[in-house]
Amino acid sequence: PFHDIPHHIPNPHWLLGHLPCLGANVVQGQETLCRTFAGAGDQQISTFFVLHVPTLSTLNAGLARRLLQVTSERRPPAHQRLHFGKLFGQHSILLQNGAQWKQSRALAHKVFKATNLQSNSSLQRSLWTASARVERALQQSIRQQQQTQTQAQQVLYMDGVDLARMAALDVFGLVGLGHDFGCTATNNGQKPCLVKSPIFEHTTFLQSELTRRCFTERFNLTAQLYEWPGNEANRRHCAATKVLRETLQQILRRRRAELMNKPAQEDDNVNDLNLVDSLLQGYQVSHNMKDDVLSDWMVTMLFGGYDTTALSLSFCFYLLATHDAIQTHCAREAQGVLVRRKRNGQDDNKNDWFSTMEEVDIARDCPYIWACIWEALRLYPPATLTTRNLIRPFTFDMNVDGKATTTKSVTLETNTRIMFSFYWIHRSSCNFPRPHEFLPERWVQRKSTTKQQSGVSEWEERHPGNDLNQRPDVPVGNRANHLAFSAGARNCVGQALASKMLPTVLAMIVGSTRIELQDPLGYQMKLVRYGGNAAPANG
Repeated sequence: PFHDIPHHIPNPHWLLGHLPCLGANVVQGQETLCRTFAGAGDQQISTFFVLHVPTLSTLNAGLARRLLQVTSERRPPAHQRLHFGKLFGQHSILLQNGAQWKQSRALAHKVFKATNLQSNSSLQRSLWTASARVERALQQSIRQQQQTQTQAQQVLYMDGVDLARMAALDVFGLVGLGHDFGCTATNNGQKPCLVKSPIFEHTTFLQSELTRRCFTERFNLTAQLYEWPGNEANRRHCAATKVLRETLQQILRRRRAELMNKPAQEDDNVNDLNLVDSLLQGYQVSHNMKDDVLSDWMVTMLFGGYDTTALSLSFCFYLLATHDAIQTHCAREAQGVLVRRKRNGQDDNKNDWFSTMEEVDIARDCPYIWACIWEALRLYPPATLTTRNLIRPFTFDMNVDGKATTTKSVTLETNTRIMFSFYWIHRSSCNFPRPHEFLPERWVQRKSTTKQQSGVSEWEERHPGNDLNQRPDVPVGNRANHLAFSAGARNCVGQALASKMLPTVLAMIVGSTRIELQDPLGYQMKLVRYGGNAAPANG
């Protein structure tokens, strides 16, 4: 692929190149392309063809970050544009480039701006309320299942991925969209419990269809034709898309009407806006979007906001279930920081975790829980792979024969495709020592003060400037090498919201519930494609 870079993968297909390597097996496919034939040394460069396009990959996190920062251009193959467009819409920011993408990105930045989220008391209050409702629904589901069991211990057997999806869907709906999707809703005055609502079923089906049509059956002609007559999958896809779009349109109409009827003196109060309100205000001020464009924005925002959060939660559940001592630390920190109070003053063993946002910011006040999330994202980034196309030449010094002392200058020309496996970058010992181990202590350490305050975590953030060397066997993690949210202008625009949702929901759950594997000896974590992300193969 590149005459001056020797590390290439042999035997490309005459038409598809090495694209068939990226099959349903996420780990194996990316290992073949990005790791197996990579050069020696810390750069670990490999080259190959995607269709007819020369492509370069590196496992060096620093070089990958530099490349991601110099370009925001992404040109997926035509069949991926077809299927992603069917789900997210042709106006989705995921499919845009150039000036159109820059305009959309500017609006998205306003909607998800970290400072706005930090000062938005209404949004943060909604986050606590929604997370507390998830915890109550989980406890009620445990009690309901106990009534059908003989053991005295309260146990709920449940797919952790489903739990994470229901929790993330309801929390994002209530916090970001101001809408209740019904996964933890109260029906007919009864106590809330976990249920797979219609929107839950539709979004899960649409993601599975995207996976099937775009990846696992991409050479099946009938899977590429959404209008194929008499096809049950096509009929169901059409019905699910219609329900989802109509639901999001109803949210838009309702929030637009509420904004129009808002008293004039409250127009500038950004602290009462959710993401839909910010989107509506932003596009009305600086854009001339039609409703179909807004609809595509809403679909993209929904899947981007809840689906990746749900996958991250499910990986956290798995890792905590397989590391008992770490889960104990998380539970103790959550119980110490959150304030337990009786609901409605009733002493009926139906207490829940509750705290006002003015008192606690989980990402700040529960550093050990956040470290567990950060480490889970390192081991299992939901978006395991990304690609870019260079918009200008890029020159770097490439190590010769794996030796950093011997280098030669290499220039990648404009339009060169670059591909990075975050999964394998995070599991390279050049970026993280002991890369395959779950070690939250890369990121946190116990405070040096001997006297601990009630309700204050005993842990603090760990970095080279304050390292107490409590764990000399665990080197300090390099945050610059952590690419779960990608890097550059096309990084994850919703990472500020995810950084609030993930620790809050996880703290609520682990503070009152013990997570265990139903079959600890027989279960093995295997990843498969799930839309554009990676998910556990069998829940």
